[in-house]
This record gives sequence, C-alpha cells and structure tokens, in this order.
Amino acid sequence: MQWDDLDSQIFDLMKDNARKEYTRVAEKTGVTSATIKRRFFNNIVPNCEFAYYFFPKGYKYYNQSFFLIHSRYEKSLVKAFRLLPCTTYIYPFEKGIGCNIFHRNINALLTMMEKLKSEKVINSFSVFTPLRYD
Repeated sequence: MQWDDLDSQIFDLMKDNARKEYTRVAEKTGVTSATIKRRFFNNIVPNCEFAYYFFPKGYKYYNQSFFLIHSRYEKSLVKAFRLLPCTTYIYPFEKGIGCNIFHRNINALLTMMEKLKSEKVINSFSVFTPLRYD
C-alpha cells in the first residue's frame, strides 16, 4: 500500500463515514473536492474492507455481549449465527471462536447458549459484557 500524507489524511477523515461530502473533507485538507474524490476511489477504496451492519430496530436499541465459545462444531455455529436478526462479529481463534452478539435480551441469549451446551453442541462458553461501547 503506497499512501502519501494526503491519502492518510483523507482516510482518517472518512473512515467513520465513507459517505461524507467531499467538499467537507476538501475544506480540512486544503485540496479540491475533485482531488478528494479521485484519491478516495483510486487510492483508498481499493485498499479497504467495508463492513455493512444491520440493526433492524436501530443500533442503540441493542445491547452487545462477547462470547468465547469452544465447540467441535464451529463452522456450523458460524452458519447459525448468520441467521440472527442483527450483525454478529465472529473472530476465529486458535482454540475456539469469539462472537460479538448484538441482542435485546441477555436472559434469552444465555438460555440459548446453555441449551446448546446441554445438547453438547458447545463444550463451554464464557460471556463478557462491555461496560461501555459506542
């Protein structure tokens, strides 16, 4: 990746909102909006991964919990988590998977996890609830 200082500055200004108006970024960088657009599409976008989130009721309506799960059925669990109504982040670790699950009811979620454990789909799990998230 060969970015110069301007590319890095454009990335920093647009990383949280790729739909930010080019004129606003241009004002902060001192170049034209045409330059911002050209560099954004030619230099920055090809070197980025974009994530699309889905929160049917709106992001602030959900809580999130991080689970560390140990199972022989990790691939099947990942497929099952795709069926959840919200975006779920999956992190493969050397042993187990980490899942950041957005939910509206921690009791229902823990009941589901305990059922998966009693059915021997999950060997063990730990749950971590963030004290603060934005």
